[in-house]
Amino acid sequence: MNTPQFTQLNGYSNLFWGWRGEDDDMFNIIRFANMKILRPPPTTARFEMVKHDHESSNKPNPKRFSLLKNSLSRMPEDELNSLEYTVKAIHKLPTHTMIDVDLGNDGRPKAKITVQQLRPQT
Repeated sequence: MNTPQFTQLNGYSNLFWGWRGEDDDMFNIIRFANMKILRPPPTTARFEMVKHDHESSNKPNPKRFSLLKNSLSRMPEDELNSLEYTVKAIHKLPTHTMIDVDLGNDGRPKAKITVQQLRPQT
């Protein structure tokens, strides 16, 4: 998905905290917007998930099923157009830039957003 498409869809929901649900929510929004998800054949492109242990501090979101039922009704008021944050620090590292943000005092965890930088081609 490119930036204009992501912006048109209004990004990911801000209501999914914990583990699971946000990708299914985005899938619902993509279908509602009549966009297509292209899945190239494995000879052209493939994906392999990095094996990792589930983080015990990142519990499954108990509200994910009820949130998924109303993806489309939340779409105009949730996601990018309602995201509020304060940038606390910007760390420019050799391979990426890490932006530490505060999402407020609503009891949800603070987020760290990693923005990939392009390396100069040699």
